[in-house]
Amino acid sequence: PLDLNRELVPNPASNFFVRVEGDSMTGDGIGDGDLLIVDVREPYDGCIAVCYVDGEFTVKRVKLEAAGLA
Repeated sequence: PLDLNRELVPNPASNFFVRVEGDSMTGDGIGDGDLLIVDVREPYDGCIAVCYVDGEFTVKRVKLEAAGLA
């Protein structure tokens, strides 16, 4: 038997699933209706993150900039 939790969820205490709505991330291979496994951790430059912005969740690629540079 194949246990998907054991294979795909490395940190059960800090992982959760989200269903994607929309097509803004299709360039990164994430499409409408996809199911994502999210691992809660500090973001780093270039990672894909689930963020809570203006009362809604969104999935975006993170671009960190040096302090004072915009």
